[in-house]
Amino acid sequence: MPVRDDLIRDDTSTAPMRNNILALLDDLIDTANNTLRVVTYEQVKPALLGYLEAHPAEGERNMQHAADIRRLIGEIGDTSIHSERWTAHAGELRYAVNEYLREEDRA
Repeated sequence: MPVRDDLIRDDTSTAPMRNNILALLDDLIDTANNTLRVVTYEQVKPALLGYLEAHPAEGERNMQHAADIRRLIGEIGDTSIHSERWTAHAGELRYAVNEYLREEDRA
């Protein structure tokens, strides 16, 4: 038995307007999310690079984490904000930073 939703009617006179409204709402959300991502990335990039410069990595593991952080900052900058890889790179960056700071605390 089909699911019936009284709010969604198959009315061709209102369908184009409804579709347009839904598309605009999707655009609104996507634009806000993408803008926040770019703004946040542009803030975290110099903060991270400045931190790495002020606190040079000691030890092989931490030197690798620092290299990963620098690489990922570049990859994020080179990846389209609309790509799923952008989010994956950001997650990898968070992991690399957490590991860098853990190693730093151990030293």
